[in-house]
Amino acid sequence: MKWIKSLFICALLIVPSINVSWADNESYEKGMSLYNRGDWIGAISYFEKAAEEGVAEAQRRLGYILWKGGSDLTQAERWLRSAATANDSEGIIFYKSFLFEYSATELGRSEPVRNWLHQRADQEASSKFILAQTYEADDASTAVALYEELLTDRYVDAVRRLIRVYRYGELGQAVDLDRVEQLQGLLK
Repeated sequence: MKWIKSLFICALLIVPSINVSWADNESYEKGMSLYNRGDWIGAISYFEKAAEEGVAEAQRRLGYILWKGGSDLTQAERWLRSAATANDSEGIIFYKSFLFEYSATELGRSEPVRNWLHQRADQEASSKFILAQTYEADDASTAVALYEELLTDRYVDAVRRLIRVYRYGELGQAVDLDRVEQLQGLLK
C-alpha cells in the first residue's frame, strides 16, 4: 500500500512537466478563443501557426474553416489530411467527410488523397467506398472492383451504388437486371 502512495506522489510530480503540445500551444489557445467566439477569420492565423508546428487539433480546425468557408479547398484538404494522418479521431472523420463531398472533383482524385485512402481501405469500408468514388471518373473498372469488394462486408452504400451501375449500365457496365436482383437480395 505504501508503494501505491509513493507511485501517486511521483506521478503528481512528473505529470505537470509533460509537454502536451496542443494544450501548451499559445497560438492554438488564442485561435480557440477566437473560434469559440465565432470569429473564424480571426482564428485562422493562429491556427495556421499552430498547425505548422504540428498541432493536429489546429490542423483539423484550420482545415474545417477553410473547407466550410470555401476559401481554399486545396489547403483545407492539406490540413484535414495532416490531422487525419496524425490519427486525430475527429480529423479522420472530417477528412473522410470532406473527401466524400469532393471525391468526384480533381482535388478528390489527387495522388495524396488516393494514397491516404489506399492506406485505410483495408481497415475501413468507408475509406474503400470513398476511394471507389474517386476512381469513377477516370478508372471505372477499378471503381466497380472496389465496390464489388465491399459486398463481402455488405456495405449498404456499395450495394446501392452497384444496383444503379447494373440497372442503368453506368461505369461502362452492361445493364444486368439479374445482377440487380442479386444485389437487392443483399439489402433484405
